[in-house]
Amino acid sequence: PLTADRRGYEQLRLALEIHAPVDLLILHLGTNELRPMFGLSAEMIAVSVQRLVTLARTSEFRAGRILLLAPHPLLPDYDRMRFGFLFSPGGYEKSCALAKAYEQAARAEDVDFFDCGSLKMELNQIDGIHYNRRDIRRLADKVTELAREILVQ
Repeated sequence: PLTADRRGYEQLRLALEIHAPVDLLILHLGTNELRPMFGLSAEMIAVSVQRLVTLARTSEFRAGRILLLAPHPLLPDYDRMRFGFLFSPGGYEKSCALAKAYEQAARAEDVDFFDCGSLKMELNQIDGIHYNRRDIRRLADKVTELAREILVQ
């Protein structure tokens, strides 16, 4: 709500049109929604992601397949690091609940799912929120593997 150009729904509609045809849409969102200013539970964040899935399926420029990635949980001590104040209180607990909520959303929407938490990432030690270079490489390799599997089905 603070930045007009950071609303996923409108951005997704445009991205689908610009990149059509989209064989595989990968949605990896939800960490910023953990901020208390939004007042959202993990389940509410998952419902918001489901709206994006619905858009991707019903748009004139719809995606062929959809892979939903649950973000990696924050580090338990993120609140003592840079930007921790933006995600406190309860950010860590909510971030841990995202995977289950996203998995349920993926099942309900019949889309592919992967829990980034299963990669046991180190995360950026400056803020405990963002992925570091090694994490990004590991995630890129895993998503590439998943994309190949999904697209040959």
